Amino acid sequence: MFFIFKYFWVLFIVIPLLNAIFIKRRVQKYIIEKPELEDGYNMYIKNSIFLGVIPAVIMGIAILSESVEFMFDFFEPRKLNPYVLAFHACVVIYWILSIRWIYFNKGAEFLEEHPGLIVKNSFGKTSNVTAKEVKIFFPLMLLGGVIGEVMMWNMNFPVPKFPAIISIFFS
Repeated sequence: MFFIFKYFWVLFIVIPLLNAIFIKRRVQKYIIEKPELEDGYNMYIKNSIFLGVIPAVIMGIAILSESVEFMFDFFEPRKLNPYVLAFHACVVIYWILSIRWIYFNKGAEFLEEHPGLIVKNSFGKTSNVTAKEVKIFFPLMLLGGVIGEVMMWNMNFPVPKFPAIISIFFS
């Protein structure tokens, strides 16, 4: 059981890789229709992999170097562990970069011009997002993350410790 908690961060590396594979498959039909978009698709996929694994690498280094006890320590930034702070700083930096890209560097328009990167599913119908939808819904998604971050900094959640977790699974 300890193995799962010690190496859970590896899952956060695998997920962006799998996501990239699924996106690459999904956009192939659009690349065939408009080959000039391929460079944009490839750039987006490479950046999403790179940016997706950085927080996981920070988490992995912290856990493997025993600078944190478990992955749950990342829910307690108030303890001011440097690795946990680096993890949370990384998240905030991503938010800032996302805002800059979407609103000031035509990122929303890029997502609209490159169908298949972000799709929406409503009432069983899948469609591509528009730039307007990205600009409207991104702040709502960001708000969820900000609320979570504020809660971690201001509320004293009981974060499970390893012996307590073991007793849950084996009692």
